[in-house]
Amino acid sequence: MEIYTSENLIKLAKLFSAPLYITGGYVRNSLLNLKTFDIDICSALNVEEVITLLQKTEFVCKNVYSRTGTLKIACKNGENFEYAAFREEEYEFGHTPQRVRFTGDIDIDAKRRDFKINAIYYDILSQKIVDPLFGLKDLENKEISCVKEPDEVFRFDGLRLLRLVRFSAELNFKIEKEAYLSAKKNCQKLAEISIERKTDEFIKIINSPQKYQIDGNFHAHYFALKKLIDLNLMRFLIPQLLEGSGLRQRTDFHKYDVLEHSLQAFKFSNSKIRLSALLHDIGKPWVFLKTGQYSYHDKEGVRIADEILTKQIRVSNKVKKGILREIEAHMFDVKGLENTDNVRLFFVKYYENLENIFLLRQADYKGAGVYSGMCPVLQKWRKIYSEMQEQNIPFKIAELNLKGADLAELNIEKTKISNLQKLVFNACVLGKVKNRKADLLEYAEKITKA
Repeated sequence: MEIYTSENLIKLAKLFSAPLYITGGYVRNSLLNLKTFDIDICSALNVEEVITLLQKTEFVCKNVYSRTGTLKIACKNGENFEYAAFREEEYEFGHTPQRVRFTGDIDIDAKRRDFKINAIYYDILSQKIVDPLFGLKDLENKEISCVKEPDEVFRFDGLRLLRLVRFSAELNFKIEKEAYLSAKKNCQKLAEISIERKTDEFIKIINSPQKYQIDGNFHAHYFALKKLIDLNLMRFLIPQLLEGSGLRQRTDFHKYDVLEHSLQAFKFSNSKIRLSALLHDIGKPWVFLKTGQYSYHDKEGVRIADEILTKQIRVSNKVKKGILREIEAHMFDVKGLENTDNVRLFFVKYYENLENIFLLRQADYKGAGVYSGMCPVLQKWRKIYSEMQEQNIPFKIAELNLKGADLAELNIEKTKISNLQKLVFNACVLGKVKNRKADLLEYAEKITKA
């Protein structure tokens, strides 16, 4: 069973005084005929031995950590390998090992890993698979099981709980029963993990269908979140979502309670709006508790989502701003009764996020469970949007063919130029004046003389 190895890997392996192996995701994905990413290599040699062997060669050792037996090996052509010496780890608390013992036994090294599908080794020079824990069987059965007793795997690294769900979603693999039950039992271990590490895994989970684009795995992100809820892991990620469980909605508009509707909208969401879809109704439980209704849940939703995206699932300010804008806008024209002028003004107000708002409206519509096809309001919006494009309507002031300098020539006070430009812009958006400089100047003069 041959796995592709680059010339650099072969050269490197020939320099080693012990067999050099590739392991982890590269081997797993190669055997599954999936796209490969980083290359992890390992052997029985400690880092000091590796550094000595590679002196005066084309390979450079970087990021050396003698305590954990890891380093990065860089090649001249930019290719890099993450190296780790065979080792055994002992934990007392937390996810950082208190003691590391190096070993020449590949079986011991395999048992320090998380799942059997990630503990398959490939001997670079002999071109042979070494499978000490029968990970090949799990690949064949499309199942994820732990390298040892599941409680031991999860006890000292709660991040493995999220990795279990992520691999299941990305690969479309089932989770072995003992591993699943243990994950549920050890769910509280996720509370010990930093926000940054949890966020990284959670974002990978919600984008899981895009990782390998496996046929029939289009809704993997939805089923992954169902697992997070069932395993009690969502309590340590976005507990506010769970408050929507059992909260019924008008049956003429919604088939599901608030929680399941949020998950259904998330299910039908484009990858660009996953978090927006998941959090779009996050304000409903709060306002229902306060008022017994769902009115203004979009406004409270912005506040609550801001807190979540700052303190629980930490994303960049730019990403957060976009999500909050999309949540803020998701209830506009929900019944389709807004007139064209209001819709046009809405478009320019939210222009930077408009395409995502369109996507969210469709996901929200389909996630209600009582409709199919294209959302009628979205059809209306698309028509108005196309008309605006055909009429060369500006969607932002920068597209207006009238600059502040042009208005200054009308002897307008400097303090009033900006406001006048906005008035002309809005008039142009509503089709009252064409986006031509002469017409815009004439319209501006009329305003000043009115």
